[in-house]
This record gives sequence, C-alpha cells and structure tokens, in this order.
Amino acid sequence: MKIEVSIGEVVDKITILQIKKEKIKDKTKLKYIKEELNILQNTLKTENILVPENLIDELRDINQQLWDAEDVIRECEKNDNFGDSFVKCARLDAILNDERFLVKNKINNHFDSLVKEQKSYEGLYTAN
Repeated sequence: MKIEVSIGEVVDKITILQIKKEKIKDKTKLKYIKEELNILQNTLKTENILVPENLIDELRDINQQLWDAEDVIRECEKNDNFGDSFVKCARLDAILNDERFLVKNKINNHFDSLVKEQKSYEGLYTAN
C-alpha cells in the first residue's frame, strides 16, 4: 500500500528513524527500524529527491532535542515529579514542535509539495 505524504514528512520520519537506530537496542525493533529507514531513503533516491543537507541536519537536531526532552518528561511522569524539569521540557516540546513544523514546511516549499501539513493552533513562530 502506498500513501501520499509531504516530502517534509518523509524527511522528518527518516531523521526520527535515524535517531531510533542509535537509541534503541532491541534487535527485533532495530530490524524493523532499519527496514523502514531503507524503504524511505530508497524512495527519495528513486524519485530523485535531493533534500538540502542543511534542512535534514536542522530537522534531525530538532528531533534529537525532542527525543531528549521526551525522555525527561517520561522520567518525571514515572516519578510523579512535575517540578521545574517537567515544566521546562514540556514548554521546550511545544517550541521544538513549532520549529519542526517550520523546517518541514521549508522542505515542502523547496519542492513545491502538493501535500503540506497544517496546524489548528497558532504556533509560536510564523510559517515560512
């Protein structure tokens, strides 16, 4: 089955899978992560879609920060600790997700993608 999504969404998924590949140690999970990563990377190659490296790096960096913030949030949840660390990371999560949205839009605009993500709320940043 094939589903059309924006190019920005594909690149976002690739960067998340790259992070998972580094972080997750379970061999069964890693097998599926690597398979999905290969499929998505090969699709971009087959379609001759060359995403600017600076946008890929920017998205990967944001997703890495989101991963780290989520780790802190989950640890705080586990320990019923909703102090400064929890609040800081929850706020960071909102900011980073807005930045992530902007980078995905930059990628979509770069390729004049027909499919573009839309948000129902006002972000902290103005979309480009």
